[in-house]
Amino acid sequence: MGKEREISGERKGIVHISKISEGYVPSIRDAIRINDFVRARVLMARPAVRLTMAGPDLGVILARCPECGVVLQRKAQNLLICPSCEATFRRKLASDYGSGNVRSRKI
Repeated sequence: MGKEREISGERKGIVHISKISEGYVPSIRDAIRINDFVRARVLMARPAVRLTMAGPDLGVILARCPECGVVLQRKAQNLLICPSCEATFRRKLASDYGSGNVRSRKI
């Protein structure tokens, strides 16, 4: 295993559906959506960045409601709820979802 280090700036990578969770994921939409902020581990850096989200500390760390844009709150282990419109969404959540400081230009 390589040295642990932070990646600066925005980076794009590939997460195969089999690397999202240790369990079965029937649909990618049950785990992650466009504009979610995720914590992942790099499996391979070249030729393309390949990532895994399997593990309790990996997964979505911040998500917004696609209906109204409000930050979603954790309702259950892998279930989020919008405090504004009360819509619910499934995600593969990191154990510390919502507790970090996420900075972005725009989500």
